[in-house]
Amino acid sequence: MQEVTAEILIERVWAYCEKILSGEIKACQKHKWAVQRFFKDVEALADQDCPFYYDAEAVLDFYEWARQFRHVEGILAGEPIELTDFQLFIAANVYGFFKKENGARRFRKVYIQLARKNAKSQFLALMASYEVFPTTEKHRVFIAGWSREQSDEVYQAILEQLLRNISAIVVDQASDLQHRPQKKARKSRREKSTHYRLEFTKAQ
Repeated sequence: MQEVTAEILIERVWAYCEKILSGEIKACQKHKWAVQRFFKDVEALADQDCPFYYDAEAVLDFYEWARQFRHVEGILAGEPIELTDFQLFIAANVYGFFKKENGARRFRKVYIQLARKNAKSQFLALMASYEVFPTTEKHRVFIAGWSREQSDEVYQAILEQLLRNISAIVVDQASDLQHRPQKKARKSRREKSTHYRLEFTKAQ
C-alpha cells in the first residue's frame, strides 16, 4: 500500500474541489461557496503580507489519527476509517490554516451541516477525541444538542471508537514499531508554509 503523505492528501482535496465546481460532483450552492472560499484562501497564501500560512502536515496528523480507528457498524465494520473526500475537505479547512503571529489555528469556530446517514457522529467523534488526546495542551470538549439523546450519539461514538479499537491500536502500533522505517524529522510549520505556498501557486 502506498504511503499517504501530506502532498497526496492535499492533491485529493484539490481534485475534489475542482470536481465540485465543474459539476462532476453535485453539490448545493453553499458547498460550492465553501470550495470557492478555500481556493481564495489558498491563493492568498502566495502574498507575503498574508497573515496566515498553511500546514498540510497538520491535516495529515488528523488523517492518521482517524486511520487508527475502525468502523464499528455497517458493511465496513472492522475496517480502518478512511476519510472520504468531503470529510478531508472539512479537515483541510479546519486544521490546515494557521496564524503567522502566534501559530494558532485560523478557524476557531466551524459550522458543519450534513444530511442524514453521512457519518456525522463518527466524524465529530474523531474531531472531539483528536482535540483531547494527541496534544500536550489541556483541552476540553463539550457536546451539546437539542436533547440529551442527540448529544449522547456523539458521546457514544467516541466511546465506541476508543473502547472497541484500543486493543487493535496497541497491536498495530507494536507491529509498526518492528517494521516501520524511521521517519525523517518534520519541518516546523513556518518552514513548510513556504513550500506549500509555492505548490498552491503552481497549481493555479
